[in-house]
Amino acid sequence: MAQEPLGSSVPAGESSREVGHSPGSQAWVTRLNRRRNTLNARLKRRRSPMGRVSNLARRGAVYYWRRRLPAEIACRIGKSHLEISLRTMDSRIARFRGAQMSALAERLFAMPISAILTKQQASDLFTAAFTMHLVKMMQLREIDRADGRNLENIAELERARGHAYLMLSEFGAAPSSGERQHLLSRGLSEPGADRALQQLEELRTITASATSVGRIQKLLSTIGAEPNARNVTASKNIYYRALGEALIRSADMVNLDLPYDDLVAEAVAALLEEGAPIDRAGELAATSPRTPSPAPSNVANAQDTNRSAAVGPTIVALGDRLCANKQGDDHHWTPKTASQARSIFNLLQRFMSESHGSDRIADLRQDRLAAFDVLLRRTLPKTYGKSPHDKLRTIREFEDSAKGPQSAERGLEIGTRNRHWTFIGQLIEFAKSSGETVDERLDASKFHQRQNKPARRQRPVPKEDAVAGLFGSTIYTGYAHWRRLAKPGPLVLHRAAYWVPIILAYSGMRRDEACGLAVDDVGFVDGAAYFMVRGNKFRRLKNEVSERNILAHPELIRLGFVGYVEKIRAVGHELLFPDLYSASSRGQLGDRFYKEIASVIKKYAASPHGYRHFFNDQLKKAGVAEEFRQDLMGHTGRSETTNRYCDPIEVMKQRKLLEKLPTLTKHLKPVEVQLLDWVANREAAPWAKASRRAALLRA
Repeated sequence: MAQEPLGSSVPAGESSREVGHSPGSQAWVTRLNRRRNTLNARLKRRRSPMGRVSNLARRGAVYYWRRRLPAEIACRIGKSHLEISLRTMDSRIARFRGAQMSALAERLFAMPISAILTKQQASDLFTAAFTMHLVKMMQLREIDRADGRNLENIAELERARGHAYLMLSEFGAAPSSGERQHLLSRGLSEPGADRALQQLEELRTITASATSVGRIQKLLSTIGAEPNARNVTASKNIYYRALGEALIRSADMVNLDLPYDDLVAEAVAALLEEGAPIDRAGELAATSPRTPSPAPSNVANAQDTNRSAAVGPTIVALGDRLCANKQGDDHHWTPKTASQARSIFNLLQRFMSESHGSDRIADLRQDRLAAFDVLLRRTLPKTYGKSPHDKLRTIREFEDSAKGPQSAERGLEIGTRNRHWTFIGQLIEFAKSSGETVDERLDASKFHQRQNKPARRQRPVPKEDAVAGLFGSTIYTGYAHWRRLAKPGPLVLHRAAYWVPIILAYSGMRRDEACGLAVDDVGFVDGAAYFMVRGNKFRRLKNEVSERNILAHPELIRLGFVGYVEKIRAVGHELLFPDLYSASSRGQLGDRFYKEIASVIKKYAASPHGYRHFFNDQLKKAGVAEEFRQDLMGHTGRSETTNRYCDPIEVMKQRKLLEKLPTLTKHLKPVEVQLLDWVANREAAPWAKASRRAALLRA
C-alpha cells in the first residue's frame, strides 16, 4: 500500500468527526492543508533554528552572536572571535539583533588597523582619566571645606557613586541579578549598598548621554588614539573604572601616591580577557578561541609594511601642533578658535581614513580635497557639529542620510566652509614650513567661495519691535520660577537675564563680552559709570581692538544698575553676573546666558548678537561717524588712518552718541535690587555639579 503524503488524511488519533467535517469535503481538505503547513514549518525550524541568518548560535535557551575577527585585528589583540549574548530566547528578536550586530561589525572592521586602541593606549587612558578625575575631586573637596559643608556626608555619596561606576564597568547598563550581593561582598554595609544601587540606577539613565562620550574622545586624542566609535566603545569601561577608583580614593582621603601599575593592569585585563565586563554590558568584546591557532606570518609582515609606509604625522597630530603654535606666546588663537580648527582637522582625518585608508598629511591630494569639499557642500547637515553624536557617525552614514527626503537641509553655510578651508590652508602651510612631507600642489584657497549676499544682508538687522519686545516679556514683568522664565509669575530678579539684554542694546557689546564682565570692569568717572571691556580671568576678548571703554547708558543707571554692582561687590563676587558661573563647568558664560533666556527670546525675531547689529544700525541712521561706531563696537577700521591714528573717544563724550539710540526700556520701572538666593548666599548654582550632589545627599 502506498504511503500517503503528510496531511493527505486525518492525523493519527483524530477522526473525521473530531475534525468537524465529513471526509472529502472542501472544508475538510483546507483544514488538513493548514495542519500540514504548520507541521512542516515547525519541522523546518527545528532543523535550522536561525534560518539563513549568519553569526548566530544558541546556547541552551539563549542566542549569541559570534563573528571571526579579520586576521590583522586578531593578530593585534590576540583574539580570534567576537562573541556576545543577545539576551533573548526569541529567535525573531535574535535575528533582528544579530543583523544589527553584523552591520555594526562591518562598519567597524572597515576602519584602518592604525585606528584600533592598543593595550598601551588603554593603560594611558586609564591613567589620564583617573588622574584628571582625582584632581578634580580634590579641588571640589577644598571648595566644600571652604564652604563649610559636611565632608562626611559628601564622602559617603562619593564612595557610593564610585562603587556605582565600578558596577557599571563590570555589569554594564542593563540591570542584572546579584548586584546587591556583589556590593556586600566588597565590604559595603547594607545602607552603603542601598546608596550605591541608587547611584547605579541614576548612572544607567545617563550613560547614553553625549557628555561622557565627548570626554572619552578628548582623552583618546590626548593619548594619541583615534577617537572613533570603536575606540570610544572599547574605552567606556576603562573610563568608568577610572572614575570609580578616583571617587572611592577621594572619599577615603588616601595618599595620592597610588599603585597606578596595578590599577592599570587590572582595568586592561578586565577589558580584554574572556568574559570581560564589556560582554555583560552588551558591547562588542573579544573572547579567547577554543583552539587558538598562530596568526599567519604574512599578517605581521603586512603590518610592518603599513607602519613603514605611514610617512609623517597624522592630520590630527599636526593640527594639534599648529593649535599649540597659534596659542603660544603671541596668543594669536583663542581657545574657541583652536577648538574650531581641531573640529575640522578631525573631520578631515575621518574622511581620509574612511574614504582613502590613510590618516597622514602626506597622503593628502588635491582631488581628495575636492571630494572633501563635496562632503562639506552637499552631504553634511547644516546643523553639523551642534550634536555630539555627529562625531560618532561615519562618513558613509552622512552620505546615506543625504539621500533621504531631507536632503535639501544639507551643506554647510558658505561662511562656515570658508572658515574650514582657511584652517586647512593654514595646516598645509604649517606642514610645509615644518619640513613635513606634503604634496606641493595642495591649495585649499581654491575651495573658498565668494559670498553672494552683501555683508549687511548675511545677518539681517532685527527690527526695533523685535528688540523692544524682549523688554516687555516675563523677564521684566515677572515669572513663576527662576528656571522657567517664560511662565508668568511674581518674580523679577536682577541677574544676567535681566541686565545683559539691556547692556547689549545700549552698548553694542558682544554677548560673551557682556556676560564675562568682572565687578572691577565697572568703573566710575565724574559720577558716571562705564564699562572697561578687557580680558579677565573669566573670558578673553576676540582681538586687541576689542579692548575699549563704553559709557553706561542713562537707562542702566535709572533702572538701578549701580546698586546691583555695589550689592554684588558687597557679597564678595568677582564676576558681575555670578549666576552664569560654575567652577565645575568649562562652558562659555554666553552659552549659559542664552540657554536661560532661549525660551523667551525665541518668541522674538532677534538673537543676542542681533542686538549688536541693531546698535550699529541705529547709530548709523542717526548720523554717527563710522570711526566712532567702530570705537564703540571694537571693530577694526577700514584704513590705517582709522585704525592707528584715531584714539578711542573719551568716555564722557560718548553720552551724546548713546542718547541718539531709541529708548527701548522707558516703560520699565526701577525696583529694589533682588538677587538670586544662591548668588546672595555665595552658593554654587543649582544647575552646577556641586549643587546636584548636595541635592542627592538631602534626598
